[in-house]
Amino acid sequence: MSGTQYYKIVFPPYYSSFVILASPSVILSVIFAIGFFLGGIFYMPQNQIIASRMMLAFAFDSLAPAKLGEVSERFHVPVISTLIALLISLLSLWIYVYTNWLGFFSQLFAVAFSFSLRLLR
Repeated sequence: MSGTQYYKIVFPPYYSSFVILASPSVILSVIFAIGFFLGGIFYMPQNQIIASRMMLAFAFDSLAPAKLGEVSERFHVPVISTLIALLISLLSLWIYVYTNWLGFFSQLFAVAFSFSLRLLR
């Protein structure tokens, strides 16, 4: 409803904005901001790992090209899958920062694209 005549609040509908509105305490707002920041730091690496491991699993199940399932002897990680996930993440970040093509859902682009990789087979 944001951006329509029915949305009467003067700030955008973000979770952090509602927390500040619900609790005018500066201390609670700072605690929330720190928690939100730290949560993001822990959330980002796991998304990278999940995307590359999904591609690895797709390759093992013959739903994606076998090249995605190759694991490095030296690093013990799926290098090709990790690089593809990195490229998808960087493309999604670029789209999110520099365009308005996908708007609010641009962070879901990487996940949707990684799921669509199984269609390559």
